[in-house]
Amino acid sequence: MYYEGWEPSRVPQKMSGDDFRQRVPGRLRLRRRGRHRPLVKTVLHSLRQHVSEGDGANITATMPHELAAVLS
Repeated sequence: MYYEGWEPSRVPQKMSGDDFRQRVPGRLRLRRRGRHRPLVKTVLHSLRQHVSEGDGANITATMPHELAAVLS
């Protein structure tokens, strides 16, 4: 898998659900507030199509519960 900007020395980054919600709009550089929500939902839906249910469960099991709830 290729991930642009991947810096192994900077991971993992722990964040709460609120941290995630605040970080995404700034990273996407969207001009209108709230426009990131449908985009995030679409990306997560797409990822679920390519990750098995078991792997998805393993991934979210390692996250803080609040962040896992945001992503589900």
